[in-house]
Amino acid sequence: MSSATYVPTQDAMVFDGGGAGGAALSDAWALEWGTPLVPVATPPGDLVWSPGGSVPTSYHVANPFSFSQPVDYELTSARSWPGYPVTGTTSVPASGAVDIPISVPAPDTVSPGLNTLTFRATLRSVPVSVSCTNHIHDATTATIVSLRSAAVESGVVHLRWDAPGGDVRVATVHRRTPATGWSPIARITADGVGGLAFDDTAVNPGGRYGYRLDVATASGPESVGEAWVDVPATGELALANAGGNPTAGPLSVRFTLAGPAPARLEVLDVSGRRVAMRQIDGGASSDVSLALDETRSLPAGVYLVRLQQGREARTVRIVRME
Repeated sequence: MSSATYVPTQDAMVFDGGGAGGAALSDAWALEWGTPLVPVATPPGDLVWSPGGSVPTSYHVANPFSFSQPVDYELTSARSWPGYPVTGTTSVPASGAVDIPISVPAPDTVSPGLNTLTFRATLRSVPVSVSCTNHIHDATTATIVSLRSAAVESGVVHLRWDAPGGDVRVATVHRRTPATGWSPIARITADGVGGLAFDDTAVNPGGRYGYRLDVATASGPESVGEAWVDVPATGELALANAGGNPTAGPLSVRFTLAGPAPARLEVLDVSGRRVAMRQIDGGASSDVSLALDETRSLPAGVYLVRLQQGREARTVRIVRME
């Protein structure tokens, strides 16, 4: 007897048990379709408050899973302001996103200055949580660093920040993707008028990247100027059978990559077990025909050939005869 369980956070199907020749097996196999799925929370940017009121804004939450689900959210304040935390529940559609409206409290009893807000969203059905931060300050206190622009041109992400107070001389650029955490990638220096610039050439077409600056302040390190950028895909991932179906020889495919990122070809049998794999170098690969000679000795049966590049995947079914 066997069982199969889908693990949404890993985008994988896990098979357990089964039998062969009347004997029970305790094997466990995993069929992975792609990279781990991670939701994304995006802040609205820095806010300006007037004491005694509230600031209307919204936080963006993206759901990468193929099913809709409830989202529990919480907004907390680094300073001890009354009215926090702000909590609530909403729903996010399958493979979609939602903007969660929040009235950010700004009590009339607080002193001027900068405050850091942290927004955390938990997708209840998985469950998995994501968070992001932004700043709120009074009208007389300038924010430490604010994002001026974020643009993509010829496959390069161009980011510009402003540090109007002139207090930021050096900053560390951190980057992440929906599937990875924050990591430092560059050290940048402000120009003579408080501007900070960074150009990221190490991005893949079709990718989504988050950026922020880590700066030193009198009260300690701060993470500021968070921004998310979508890099357009340069092409469309495609895969097709290039041989006969059924075929008596090696499995053959024809494919096109969606950009310069590396890719992977996998051959799976009907139980989901990987029986062959080929790494494909990135580049301008267009309408490439490839015979997988390592499949020549496979027994007769039905096989799935899957092409994976980043989070995109294409699959074809090929029948092999002896």
